[in-house]
Parts: sequence; structure tokens; C-alpha cells
Amino acid sequence: MRRWSKLGAIFASLSLVATGFASVAGAGGDPTFPCAVVNADTCTVTIPLTSNMNEQVGSTMPDNKPWFENVDAGQGPYGITGPGNPETTWDGVPGALQGSVWTAILTTGAGEPAGSQAVLTFAHVNSSTTTTGPAQPYTSLYETFPYRVAVGALAKISAVVSPVPPRGHLVLVRKSGSHWVSVGAFAYSARTKKWTITFKWRFPKHATETFRLLATAAPGLSATYGGNFKVATLA
Repeated sequence: MRRWSKLGAIFASLSLVATGFASVAGAGGDPTFPCAVVNADTCTVTIPLTSNMNEQVGSTMPDNKPWFENVDAGQGPYGITGPGNPETTWDGVPGALQGSVWTAILTTGAGEPAGSQAVLTFAHVNSSTTTTGPAQPYTSLYETFPYRVAVGALAKISAVVSPVPPRGHLVLVRKSGSHWVSVGAFAYSARTKKWTITFKWRFPKHATETFRLLATAAPGLSATYGGNFKVATLA
């Protein structure tokens, strides 16, 4: 079971322009990757992974407001230095936790699976001023999910969402072509304070499926998506 930690993400209704970029140092020049908007106060950098990487990666945020890295996800495995690590910098300061220009060290082992990606989501430290009404997005979402699942086995995905949505308002969705389709609603445990969904894995060998959380609108809360994550069929 691979767990991707998420710090509290903050969302609001500012429209971002996807001008942020990340770069991976390389002898043939520095390839760049767009920071694509996920929702109002977040953007996501996707970095293709290859074997034996030990690279400094960096991202310039779409605006000068303070940002932080709140989701490390994707299809790995990979390692990346996290908040507070001296090899992780914001605005050139080792170990800083926020800023507008971020760098870290990304590593992979030998034999990285084809198609692997690091998907890194960044969020504003402070939400933008809203003008569309009192409803606010959920402030944080994170999930625990299996890296691979055998055909016919049960896949179990757990999540923690803040604030806690009403029952039935946390849904797992899967990307199907250009659309997102519902897999089902999560069940909530008051004892563990976690949401869980279990479903039979019916996808064929070599399949890799993309999922994300959707916390649907509730009184005082607007619909909020989590970051994308991927689960593959166990060969």
C-alpha cells in the first residue's frame, strides 16, 4: 500500500493562468513541464520518470503569492525531498516551507516502469478573495491507495477530507477517455475518521487507471477535486 501525504490545501475562486514551469537539469538542456490548473488555487506539474534519476527539479509558480507543495502523487515509485528538507528550497532558502519558486531533489531506482510520472500539486498558502458567494471549497483531501491490484481482487482506497463532508458527498471518480465517471461513494468511519471505498478490480493486465476524489457540494461548501492518482493491474 503506497500512501501519498497531503498537507492542507487551500482553495478559492481566483482564475489562474497556467504559466508555471518545472525543469529537470540535463546535459541536453532543461526540459520544462507546464503547471496545469487543477482548481482555483492549485496547479499541478507532471514529470515523466526514467530509471536512476537523481535530479534537481523546480517550479516557478503562476503568481507571486506564497505557495506550498501539498500533494506528491502519480505513478512511481519515486522519491522527492519534502518540506523542511535542506535540499528543498523556496525562493532559494533551504528548508523553507513556502514561496513562489520551488526546488527539490527527485530520485528513482533502476528499472523504473514505463509510463511512470511524478504528479506534484501546489496550492496557495492563503486562499484568494471570493466574490461568488459564501460557499468555500474543502480545505484538504488526501488518499491512501494500492499501487497495483490483481484482476478480480478487491481494491481499497481510503481518504481523509477536511472539513468532513456529509455522508454520500465523497465520491471516487475514474478517468474514461475525456470524461470522469463515478466509481462509487465512500463510506465514513467515525472511529477512524476516514472514508473508505472497496471495489472489485476488473481491468485487464497492463492497464493503468487514473482516479481522483470528488467532495461534492454541501451547505457552505463547494465541490472540490483532489489530485489525480493512478493504480495499475498487477501482472
